[in-house]
Amino acid sequence: MCALNYATATAVTLAARGGALLLGAITAVVLARGLGPEARGEYAIVTLLPLAIVTFANVGLGLATVRRVGRDPTGARVAATSVVVFTLVASIVSAAALWSLAAPIRRVYPAVSDAFLLIVILAVPQSLAYLLFQALLQATRAFVLSATLVILSYVFQFALLGILMLSGRLDLTTAIGAWFIAHLLIVVATAAAIARRTGFGRLDAASLLGDVRAGSVSWAGNLSVLFTTRAALFIAGAIADAGSVGLLAVAIVVAELIWSVPEAAAFSLAPFVAHFGDERSQTITPLITRSVLLLTTLAAVAVGALAVPLVVLLFGKEFADASVPLRWLLPGVVGYGLAKVLASDLLGRGRPDLALRASLAGAGTAVVLSALLVPTAGIVGGAAATTIAYLVTAAISVATFARTAGVDQRSVLVPTLTDVMLLVRRVRAAALRRPPEEREFP
Repeated sequence: MCALNYATATAVTLAARGGALLLGAITAVVLARGLGPEARGEYAIVTLLPLAIVTFANVGLGLATVRRVGRDPTGARVAATSVVVFTLVASIVSAAALWSLAAPIRRVYPAVSDAFLLIVILAVPQSLAYLLFQALLQATRAFVLSATLVILSYVFQFALLGILMLSGRLDLTTAIGAWFIAHLLIVVATAAAIARRTGFGRLDAASLLGDVRAGSVSWAGNLSVLFTTRAALFIAGAIADAGSVGLLAVAIVVAELIWSVPEAAAFSLAPFVAHFGDERSQTITPLITRSVLLLTTLAAVAVGALAVPLVVLLFGKEFADASVPLRWLLPGVVGYGLAKVLASDLLGRGRPDLALRASLAGAGTAVVLSALLVPTAGIVGGAAATTIAYLVTAAISVATFARTAGVDQRSVLVPTLTDVMLLVRRVRAAALRRPPEEREFP
């Protein structure tokens, strides 16, 4: 069992997210400046399709692995083999389905040519294996290793795009090719890391089927998250011009950078709650949510105030109009970051069904409002629909967690002076590279 405590694990993950945030932002800038709004919109649609397919194809296996191996790390070898077998089977089924639907996909999204569809098909097993292996690393609390691989995934793509841009060969086709090769390199590196850390055991079909059944609720949750966060982009891609889609894609990229803090907290939380139990997390999780809410609110205010110069400085004048949907997204991004942390806690408690209710409500809101607002208000309407969906998810998540954990909703939402002082001391301790005096975390 990893000796890292929760605070250290979160700090490690946050450091990786910070590095990934920087590399991801630079990569987004290179793509935007190299492609322009129209090609950037087409790139967004093509690279979004594998994410959608993987979300459908993983059937919740990753989160089921987090919970089972988090409770019993001796099952890691069997879980690693299950990932390989499941990835092969799911990828074959996905490839057949995608190829049979090639004609309607091209009608809805003209940017997806036969060549790009083939890349999408080949990218599915890479993305699926990476997702599931990362879940296994999370379950075994290999936070440093996982963080290193996250950084590498951005390094690979940034390096390839940098070479293309310096050589003057960056266009839509080469950008998608770089994205594909980067995915291939990172899945090879991740598989090698898994082989060295846990190794692979014999296939246990019963265990794999059990994880698939256990992951069904989480699978539905993953699908609802996809619809909540990307419904506006999918609908805009089908009915709006590619340039507008490019602006919305840039706005989403910038807004979601704020999630580095809540995602770091959420990534480390589920296995700790699963291991240490509900009683200890009753104190820990509200402290985390209050701190996350404080930090993300401050970040959102700063981004909102500097939206226009920030977008123009990073992406160029062609993307200046992306600042409008960006500002519409920010309130929802803050709320949804809170929902991410609470969903992780509920997963650790073995109640992903409770998080699913909030997620389904958000997904329904996003789809309905996007279908209504994108045709009438364009990408600004899509951003508004997304933010409302985020806030609906957050409100239900807070109420659900408070009821389940037996705590007051105020303790989840309202930061205290003690929280601020604790954060300051931990940041100072990290800067001095010495452990803080507080030991509230496990």
